[in-house]
Amino acid sequence: MKFISGEANNVNWIPNPKDLSNNMGIGKYGSCCAEMDIWEANSMATAYTPHTCDPDITQYRCEGTKCGDNASGERYDGVCDKDGCDINPFRMGNQNFYGRGDEYTVNTLKPMTVVTQFITDDGTDDGDLVEIRRFYVQDGNIIHSPSSTILEPSGLTDSDSITDQFCEDKKILFEDVNDYQEKGGTKGMGDSLDRGQVAVLSLWDDVEVNMLWLDSAYPLNKDAAEPGVLRGDCPGDVTSTPTYVRDNFPDGHVIFRSAAIGEIGSTLQVSPTQSPTPAPCDYCGPVPGQNTPECSNKPYADCMNMMNNEGKCFWNECSDPSSPTRSPTKDPTPAPTPLPTARPTTSEGDSPTNSPTKSHDCKSWCGTSPTPWEQKCDWFKCKLCDQCVSITDSPTSTPVTPSPTFNPTRSPSHNPSASPTGSSTNGGSPPTVLPTGAPTIEESGSSDDDLSSSLSELISLLSVLTDLLNEFLSLFSGNSGSRLFQGFGN
Repeated sequence: MKFISGEANNVNWIPNPKDLSNNMGIGKYGSCCAEMDIWEANSMATAYTPHTCDPDITQYRCEGTKCGDNASGERYDGVCDKDGCDINPFRMGNQNFYGRGDEYTVNTLKPMTVVTQFITDDGTDDGDLVEIRRFYVQDGNIIHSPSSTILEPSGLTDSDSITDQFCEDKKILFEDVNDYQEKGGTKGMGDSLDRGQVAVLSLWDDVEVNMLWLDSAYPLNKDAAEPGVLRGDCPGDVTSTPTYVRDNFPDGHVIFRSAAIGEIGSTLQVSPTQSPTPAPCDYCGPVPGQNTPECSNKPYADCMNMMNNEGKCFWNECSDPSSPTRSPTKDPTPAPTPLPTARPTTSEGDSPTNSPTKSHDCKSWCGTSPTPWEQKCDWFKCKLCDQCVSITDSPTSTPVTPSPTFNPTRSPSHNPSASPTGSSTNGGSPPTVLPTGAPTIEESGSSDDDLSSSLSELISLLSVLTDLLNEFLSLFSGNSGSRLFQGFGN
């Protein structure tokens, strides 16, 4: 270690002759701390291993025996456990679980998700760590680490997770020193995790023993057939040396992504925004036959996540007769929306400003005029008099000119009020005042301006003018011979 707590470790520094890059060496001091190897692996083998330290050790600058140097024969005399307690599926009897190709349960040629769970004795973050579990997710499938197969034949207990019992059994079978338990065991590892550790992601090799402890036969002084010696299929010859690997695989790489930390069952999918509130008698527990204390008393959402994503835990549903069944709430029925009332429409050619045609009155001077009714009934202002109606009923009567189909509008600028001058010549009859204006045709803004309508209106106007002239002449002549014009018909 070149630097310890920011201080250069240059006192008595001796380079490591096995390191051809001249980067490694040994100084006066060493640095000790607990270590949780979440995933030490290559494409041939994998292991996860906790390493504990004495209870009072955090990050510690050691010197001499407390460092536990191999060269001095003091490996198990230091303050930390260098062996650790690992689970390597190949080493524990499952040689077809992890490797390169589809013949392996976990195919290292394809991406995978590696999940490590830390289980406490009471299922809470405040409990003591008692178990470390591992499973994988590949191609959408959850793949649990297999249980060991080599412990039970020796009268020990096979396991698929790291516990104090598993570590004790494997150390007995492999004839290893159980320094893991001596330095605090699984609880000690949990205490270190509670204090906090630094995440390190690295790509590295091993100049001391060529990674044989991971993927080949190790230690070298034991027969590969002995339990726990063979850890992978790598031959362990020159092809395992750092020099060979660096020279022949200069582009070797690994991709880490989507790292996550969270409560059990929370890192594989998005948690629901609100967990359903379980009934008082419902609870989460382990599946019968499984050693999964982490399932105990989990909330409903976490329990369902662990059931669906990890294949463990069980939600125990029990009815509560005291809870009445709620009737479904119906959505309020919206009031019908009234249809809009259609406005009256006019046909093309109709004038929206036209008022109904008003019949002409029988003027008073029609009765006082000495002109015979056969002639006066042709006058426009006398056609509706009773005498003219009776004449109309006769087959010999003169046809009555129909009234115009529109209401004549007087021009505001034409309002003559003059009456004829002179004395009455027909026995003292009062002079008859002319109508106060002849009808005029004005634009009404409508579409009744076609040619036929205009001609009809013009004829009606001429007929009115003719009646007025004849009436005027009759005041002086008193006989029909003085009529200058005959009425126009339509």
